[in-house]
Amino acid sequence: MYDNTSDIENYYLIVIKNGKIISNLLIARMDGESIQDFNITKEYAIILYKAKNSNDPKKEIGRYKISDNGNIIKN
Repeated sequence: MYDNTSDIENYYLIVIKNGKIISNLLIARMDGESIQDFNITKEYAIILYKAKNSNDPKKEIGRYKISDNGNIIKN
């Protein structure tokens, strides 16, 4: 889901089951001061990164996975 209700752009990964939101995770954000983005590996691990700008090296800030019941769990 994309949210731009302010000057900040937010992107969420949302897990829905039977029409109900099971869990969600902010996976990307651009707020003018930093950039947070993500990668999903072949093994479906979700890795979050943050950098000051697009030229700055990214630093890993978290690893997550989706459990069998749909919860997003930090590794």
